Amino acid sequence: MQAIFDATLKSVIVALDSREVGTADHSERCALYARVIAEEMGLPPDEIAHISSGVYLHDIGKLLVPDSILKKPGKLTQEEWVIVRDHSKTGWTLLDGLEFLDTTRRVPLEHHEAFWGGGYPAGLTGHEIYVGARIMTVVDAFDAITSWRPYRESAPPGVALEKLPFESGGLLCPDVCQAFLATYEELCRLGDM
Repeated sequence: MQAIFDATLKSVIVALDSREVGTADHSERCALYARVIAEEMGLPPDEIAHISSGVYLHDIGKLLVPDSILKKPGKLTQEEWVIVRDHSKTGWTLLDGLEFLDTTRRVPLEHHEAFWGGGYPAGLTGHEIYVGARIMTVVDAFDAITSWRPYRESAPPGVALEKLPFESGGLLCPDVCQAFLATYEELCRLGDM
């Protein structure tokens, strides 16, 4: 059953990542990075499995964001921005009722929370934010900096190495930033950088 679930999940996420220009393999890379960071942080194997699955599913709520918004080449209107922002709550709702994902689904819900409290959807602070979501925030930033996007070229990983520590204690969790720094070279190898 687990193998069937994993294969189905992978198919859905591959399709989701292909909807947005420039995000192919984003979820898979982030899940790999998250696993390495979680291991560095000494988290137990069952927690690492929840985190890896949650990171893989982090953008599942975008399945319900219309292509006209998701693929819009220009600036989003305020109403469109609200729809995009709501993908975290939508992802939580889509996974509701799947009891084995109760912990996992906190990553899609909380991955836009900021360590200092200025994120969304709930404005959580510090360790109120699930550790998997705190890890996702770091790996998402790393992948965003080092991956090509339609509006900019990818930056070398050294740019992320310079930028991310400055966000420690602000947007990013200090413990996760420390683990990122400790695993930086391995993350670069995983990302073929």
